[in-house]
Amino acid sequence: MTLTPLIAVPGTWEWPTANADVWYAPTSPFAGYLATQGWTWARGQDERPYVWSTRATGYQFWDRLLSREAQMLADWEAAATNLFAWVVPPNAPECRIPPEQTTLLTHSHGIQVALLAAAQGLKIQTLIDVCGPVRRDIDRRLTAAARANIGYWWHIHADRSDWWQVLGSVNDGALGLQRQQPRADLNQRIPRAGHSRILRDEAWMPLLDSVLDYAQQRYNVT
Repeated sequence: MTLTPLIAVPGTWEWPTANADVWYAPTSPFAGYLATQGWTWARGQDERPYVWSTRATGYQFWDRLLSREAQMLADWEAAATNLFAWVVPPNAPECRIPPEQTTLLTHSHGIQVALLAAAQGLKIQTLIDVCGPVRRDIDRRLTAAARANIGYWWHIHADRSDWWQVLGSVNDGALGLQRQQPRADLNQRIPRAGHSRILRDEAWMPLLDSVLDYAQQRYNVT
């Protein structure tokens, strides 16, 4: 069976790691689950995956007080630029992943990287967003044109069991907590899922069957 490539964008503090079981590793239980659903992790021309620093960012209140939002978000912006270049190599655009085949699965703050890449012009066929914090500072950059670069956006969130999503929204320039993503095409609530249970606990992984099936239906469709 030919497996469909899926681009993983890890969340905060998930790289580097020596843990072969981390969800985006090719030997992880989650990778094994993906194979049963017809997917495999995408690799570049030289077999290297997309990686970024996964540093926490966006919470420095002193930079916001000094109106230095761009400095606050610099790690995510740089990661987004590199994601765009990983999918569409600037010196070899003929080696790009076609837009209709560009399928992303992001976790936590990995969503900020994907959204900023779309704002830079990256075309994403299907975006699977697992527990990505909803941030006003990122939303301001997601113009109508940038949102149009995302064909379908499926946002998965939990409930009070996911306190990391709360922390991920800290100091975004807005008050209150928002678990649902207003710009997504679909919001799916999974109670008691915490921040990463569906990526790490094999008993919970089948809850992703529907979104993976839908992404397969959209793959390579122009």
